Amino acid sequence: MTQQNIETIIQENTELHTKVSVLEEELENVQRQLAWLKKQIFGRKTEQASVIMEDGIQFSFFNEEIEEETEKQISVAVPAHTRKKRRTQRKDKLTQHSCF
Repeated sequence: MTQQNIETIIQENTELHTKVSVLEEELENVQRQLAWLKKQIFGRKTEQASVIMEDGIQFSFFNEEIEEETEKQISVAVPAHTRKKRRTQRKDKLTQHSCF
């Protein structure tokens, strides 16, 4: 092997190492995206849960001001009501129709 062949092999080796590191970063990114999407599709779903970002910062769906206002509201009693009895058809009043 000549000096020039060795230099080209070394250059190709460094280029391949660079390409491998870029592809590994891309693979990690795609795997994180896949995990997030699986969590969105198959994970637990509830409207009462708070949103937690990757940084560990927790955001609420509602403004804290709105929550404070709802706590201050007074509950109002509503009088109960009765349901009307359902009307049922009697069998003797039903007429049978025949098709020709």
